Amino acid sequence: MIGCGLLPMKRLLAIFFCLCLTSPAGAEECRSLEAVEWFLGEWESSLSRVVIREYWHRTSDATFEGESVTKSLTNDEVVNYESLRLVSMADSVFYIAKVTHNELPVPFRLTRCAEGIAVFENRFHDAPQRLIYRLLEGIAPDAPELEVTLEGDEMDNFSLLFRRL
Repeated sequence: MIGCGLLPMKRLLAIFFCLCLTSPAGAEECRSLEAVEWFLGEWESSLSRVVIREYWHRTSDATFEGESVTKSLTNDEVVNYESLRLVSMADSVFYIAKVTHNELPVPFRLTRCAEGIAVFENRFHDAPQRLIYRLLEGIAPDAPELEVTLEGDEMDNFSLLFRRL
């Protein structure tokens, strides 16, 4: 149990190291960014009132940087922004999200990967606790789709369907 008296940065580091210590079955092939190279590129999801764009690019062999931008369809105003990073370190891959409603970035460890699927988990985070990225065949062979599911014990689970731009 992490003590309440820890400073926020120390608390984040404690959670990070707890995530590093767990090694679920099947994680052997999930130790490098090669397992999630299909993230790279631009993706878009249109909902009734907003459009969400996710951008991913390689900055090094150990880092992919990304961002998620949600804009209103009525006035093109940004309603949500997330700075994202996939990092290979400590013999694992981490999805790190910096969102406006959290003071510190939130790490999720890649716990399961296979051809076209990546599951990131942080059981210490309130919501979501799991991010599931699944690459799907699109309508056209050159137009894949990406299903992103957010799950957690304290939230209503939901999925977004993105198409590659």
